[in-house]
Formats: sequence, C-alpha cells, structure tokens
Amino acid sequence: MTDNQLQWTRYNFELFGISFDIFAGSHVAIMLNPLTPNIGYLVQSRGSLVLTVSYGTDSSLESWLKRISNSGAEEVLMIQEKQPIEFCGHPAERVVVKVVPPLPAIGHRHWRYGTENVEGGYAGPFLLTMVGTTHRQTPLVAMFQKPSLHASSYARAEKHFFASFLCQT
Repeated sequence: MTDNQLQWTRYNFELFGISFDIFAGSHVAIMLNPLTPNIGYLVQSRGSLVLTVSYGTDSSLESWLKRISNSGAEEVLMIQEKQPIEFCGHPAERVVVKVVPPLPAIGHRHWRYGTENVEGGYAGPFLLTMVGTTHRQTPLVAMFQKPSLHASSYARAEKHFFASFLCQT
C-alpha cells in the first residue's frame, strides 16, 4: 500500500475537542468514557501503517517513550531527537524512533476442524513518529507507525495525518 492508495475520513473526539483524519474503511479501536472526557485512546491499522492518538494524565510524550523502551523490543533507537514544533495550535515536541520488535510468535492451534498455523506480532522494524503536546491542560500524543524499509513511501500520509489535527479551545 502506498500514499496514493490511502483514503481518509474524519474522526472527532468531541468531548475532548480534537478532530483528525483516520484511514477510511478500516476498523478502529477506541477507548472513550463520557464520565472521563480527558482520557481517550484510538488506534487503527491499515496494512503495515498504524495510527495512534492518546490523551490523558499518562499520555505524555515521555511516558510513551518509556513504554516503548520497556516494551520488550529487541532494539529502540532514537532516530530524531526531540524537536520543538507547533501541533494543533499548541507548542509541541516531535521525535522519531526506530523499533526492532522481537521475532513474532509462531505456533499451532488444534481444534475440531484440524490444525491451524498461528503467527503473531509485527515481523519487521518500524519507524514511529510521535508528537506530544498539551490540550485543555491534558497531555496529548499522536503517533504514525510505518515500516522502516519503505518509510519514504509513506511520507505524504504521515504529513497528512499530523496536519489534519484541529483542536477546539
């Protein structure tokens, strides 16, 4: 899948006052609770691309970098150190890390219809661009994950994702 094959649709975390584009036609995992409007999470994948948006008290850029470093990955390399940017109308920081995940688990599942091969996990290294800021006095992180092998093939999609964010005051 390349930049030209991606289509986008708008998603709105209405209670938190942010909206942004996600992949059209792909399933989305969302954690939202109207009783806690300042905590939310969205993750979506399309092929080897993954979009993540997380906000809440434990969603600072530093806490996400710590999670990734402690994730069991074989290697986590800082490709681009923190850079100050503007994101969603707020001062922000941007980093890029390369993650080499452990080899995916491989096994077999036996059930009444026979034996099924099972693989899990992401097989290759990937780049993770992360942007962190504060919105409504709450940490907010947006992430774009792409395979490191063909990273330049997704530059336009990454730019589109981050540029699509709108924050309401």
